[in-house]
Amino acid sequence: FFFFFFFQAEDGIRDAQESRGLGDVYKRQVWVCSGQSNMAFSMGVPLVDPAAEATLQRAYQHDPGASMSGQYVNASSAIAAAGNYPNVRLMVVGNKHDCPQPLEDWSANGTGLSVAQPWARASTSTVGSSPDVMGGAAAADGMSATCWFFGLELHVSQQVPIGLIHSSYGGSAVEDWMSAEVLGDGGSATACPGAVTSSMGLPTQQYNGQIRPLLNTTIKGVVWYQGESNAGQDALYSCRFGQMMADWRARWHAGTGGGTDSNFPFGLVQIGPHQASTPGRGSDSGSNATFAIRMGQTDDFGYAPNSAWPRTFMATAFDLANPVGTKCFAGCVHIFNKQAVGHRLAVAARRSVYAEDVVGAGPVVLSALPSNDTHQTVTIRYELGGSKGIQLRGGYGFEVCYLPLNASQSWPCPDSSWVNATIIGSSADTVVVTSQHGPPPGSGNIIAGVRYGFDDMPSIFYGTGPAV
Repeated sequence: FFFFFFFQAEDGIRDAQESRGLGDVYKRQVWVCSGQSNMAFSMGVPLVDPAAEATLQRAYQHDPGASMSGQYVNASSAIAAAGNYPNVRLMVVGNKHDCPQPLEDWSANGTGLSVAQPWARASTSTVGSSPDVMGGAAAADGMSATCWFFGLELHVSQQVPIGLIHSSYGGSAVEDWMSAEVLGDGGSATACPGAVTSSMGLPTQQYNGQIRPLLNTTIKGVVWYQGESNAGQDALYSCRFGQMMADWRARWHAGTGGGTDSNFPFGLVQIGPHQASTPGRGSDSGSNATFAIRMGQTDDFGYAPNSAWPRTFMATAFDLANPVGTKCFAGCVHIFNKQAVGHRLAVAARRSVYAEDVVGAGPVVLSALPSNDTHQTVTIRYELGGSKGIQLRGGYGFEVCYLPLNASQSWPCPDSSWVNATIIGSSADTVVVTSQHGPPPGSGNIIAGVRYGFDDMPSIFYGTGPAV
């Protein structure tokens, strides 16, 4: 989760579609996994760097946030174990980059646009071991790692058959997944006026070729991992993502004759490291762009579900940078530890969708109050979301902003006014911070704001693991 506070000085699949090879997938709980390359990131990608995997395995040996088992399982073992779960079914749509008109259905005879992998039981071969971040143009490219780990945990924890549809495309923007009717041309007459993002995808065409043919498939919900191509956007992304969710829900409900909930749950992943080259905040402009899209992904709340999007749930990935020296695949923006991402999504769904008594989210900020006398400390109070209390894992992540006492109208704080904060106290539901080095030179400087999680890539591997 992320926040800013500012102060003034005062269940199933298409009925009987045997021609689709659905057969025993009927009446499973089906989840659609969509987005760009981090969702497309296949189970086989970590195999390109066994040393990085070994580092991840050591770092997350006994971490309940690491995976369903509390440990990082190397990719080869996870792939080999896939056949132990025959009641999980997989389908890989495969990227459909050039689809200018909405597609009613895919080709069943191998001509035209066809699915990369039709419905199949989970196995070593269907999960796949080839590295891919583009969305599976061929069956050999395999299954989305985030999708697999998310769905597997739901299958095990809920003891229900699960179907997983992987439909993503590397480098795509949110606009590429919106219907033409909803996106429009981005002009002032549209619901979300603004420039249409240029990406590796094409506006509306991923929707046309990868979502439209699914709309008469009854689903339980969607998980969405996308945002890197829209970095720097906040309000515009919130508007378009919100419009996309509403459109998908309405069309899926109509397309399945009411079989799909008209307000089905929508999970999302706040993007991980985007600059992905050096630890820490890096350039203010880079962190500004990353922070903006992370906030845009949650309608500026910093967390989900929230009052604007109550039927959403969320996983963070900002702390999951690759180990130092990782041989990254198609860029270090692709984090290897998708087990943690899938696990975080799953526990969030277990709480918000399946009403299971688990901690499904991090603590949410209720208030941030400066000290009454000097305004040199800030007490941040949290709503714990069912957890037993805040457990500080370190001291990193908080920053405070100083402004002169008589400069209350000079908001927002300029980048140069933000400094790292030190935690000087905590309780089960509060954290107290102050400046690491005291107020800057000059009389009357007071703390005017506090923020957390602004860093592009905090990471345990760089000594900058987040505190909360």
